[in-house]
Amino acid sequence: MSLVPSKTGVPELVANTLATSVDFHITSTNFNKVIGAYINFVALAQYYDSLKYECDPITAEADFWELVANENIDLTKFAKNPKAITYLKKIEANIPSNETIKFDSAGNPYTYIDSSGNLVTETTDGTIIPLTKNDTENVQSKINSVSNSFSIEEGDKNGEFLHWWLNAYKRSHQKVKELLVERMNIEDTILQEVSESIGFLFYQHLYPQSRYTHYADENTGDEGVDGPFPYNSIIDDKIDFDYKKNVIGLSKRVDAIFKRNMQSMFRSPEITPIEANPELAHRENLATDHVHYKRLIENQSNINENINTTLGGTAKLLKWLSTNNLNDKQKTVPTVIETVVENSMEEVDILTNKIQTLQRMFSTDVLR
Repeated sequence: MSLVPSKTGVPELVANTLATSVDFHITSTNFNKVIGAYINFVALAQYYDSLKYECDPITAEADFWELVANENIDLTKFAKNPKAITYLKKIEANIPSNETIKFDSAGNPYTYIDSSGNLVTETTDGTIIPLTKNDTENVQSKINSVSNSFSIEEGDKNGEFLHWWLNAYKRSHQKVKELLVERMNIEDTILQEVSESIGFLFYQHLYPQSRYTHYADENTGDEGVDGPFPYNSIIDDKIDFDYKKNVIGLSKRVDAIFKRNMQSMFRSPEITPIEANPELAHRENLATDHVHYKRLIENQSNINENINTTLGGTAKLLKWLSTNNLNDKQKTVPTVIETVVENSMEEVDILTNKIQTLQRMFSTDVLR
């Protein structure tokens, strides 16, 4: 398994609110693969979606983010609908051969609930065909794993969910943020804002600049590192691969010509003082500070430790943001989800739009 965090797009799928509670999500949809690994995030999405229906949505959302920041949000009230007692699971009807379903006067299949609470139908010969089975025990065992003190940081595997929910916080109403600032110090929580300048410290050693490489080195930087790079880590996240390849290629050529011309100047004692020494950082002479790059690599572990200590759980987000472009596993595939809409089973896509069956106005028979 790769240690590089992956960009999978799973948070987008988990946050689709196909039902109002986790138990209804399990029983009324066939999108249950996310329940096993992300049941708490499914409940969290149900909680967040319910805020828009509150009498005071601003205060309700501020309460929500306060619980998220304190890492003790109770999701159990969105695990089970209080009115649900028995859960029925739809099964395929097994109709015996040479028998047909009994229909009522309106032309609909004759169905009713038997003494065991299951939905059944009958054939014209009186054979009872079960259409559902009792799935209460299975549903109950799954919703028992919903947390009553959930932490996004602890529940997240690689930082992608953390990134998704912090983006949701950034998109919240300004009044919500103002109310939250009055209640607590945001900068001590997972909701703190991270400046792009943190990226310089986090992986500055990966992008050696010209001033960090020896003037006689025309090709690469230190061992195993290509360079120099004409841009920094923040720009690297915002330009595509072909553009970076073109810029690096042109920069290497210009830098090589410059260093080749500079070598003759370094041999001249009139131009280069005797005290020119790369061991002394940022001196006012022509010596490049190529030893500084070695110092960056040696101290990077201490820098990362200080960042992790200062940012806490947000450091996981920073790591994910810095590497997600390298390991993108998102896949776009057609998705069909069955869900109950007003007592009928409907097929919807991942955006909960109803899938329409298109009927052709004519067939090739009309051409004959």
